[in-house]
Amino acid sequence: MAALIASASDVDDLVPTLVAYQLEWNKMHALLQHVPQGGEREAIGATEEDWVRLQQAWTFGFQDTLDAVRTRLCEMTLRTIGSTDDG
Repeated sequence: MAALIASASDVDDLVPTLVAYQLEWNKMHALLQHVPQGGEREAIGATEEDWVRLQQAWTFGFQDTLDAVRTRLCEMTLRTIGSTDDG
């Protein structure tokens, strides 16, 4: 993933969002380790409304994404490319 950062406030918006995504992914990963396919919603403690929202967020490839959560941790690294000392 790449993001154009135009100001310091963009970093203030992006970093906490990515950290929260990684934390939630890894929590779900831990909960799904020994859960058979089909029991995911109950294992993560999601309401039906929560589950629908997650399906909407992961519209394309929902089951593939859920399988990825089950099988691997999310480990993100942030790196700046082409930044300057200005601002």
